[in-house]
Amino acid sequence: MEFVLSAFIATLVTLPVVGYLIVFVVTKQWTKNHRKAVQYGINSSVLLLIVSVHFLIQSIFNMSLLWLVISVALLLSIAVVLVHLRFKEEIQYAKLLRGMIRLNAFVFTLSYLVLVVVGITKNLF
Repeated sequence: MEFVLSAFIATLVTLPVVGYLIVFVVTKQWTKNHRKAVQYGINSSVLLLIVSVHFLIQSIFNMSLLWLVISVALLLSIAVVLVHLRFKEEIQYAKLLRGMIRLNAFVFTLSYLVLVVVGITKNLF
């Protein structure tokens, strides 16, 4: 049982798309709403993306840059807060949190894709 659990967690960290798809399919079946399923899938896969970017950096460059990954996530969140304060009079925490999650999801998805390509090309040559 421990092996199955560790293999499942390793798969989710290695391939965060699997985590997204699991949440998407379950939410789609449960709510019958495609838009909510996509939103819940993205929201739940952000942490998996952040962890997978860290482990990709660690395996490609043989160094741990977890501090940099966390710093980037925090700086992106601070940027969302500053933009929100500039355009809105009042802080709406739900919209603020949604914006932070979505920006982090976008940036870390791009980072993940770039690191996968870098890892493949580094291993080929």
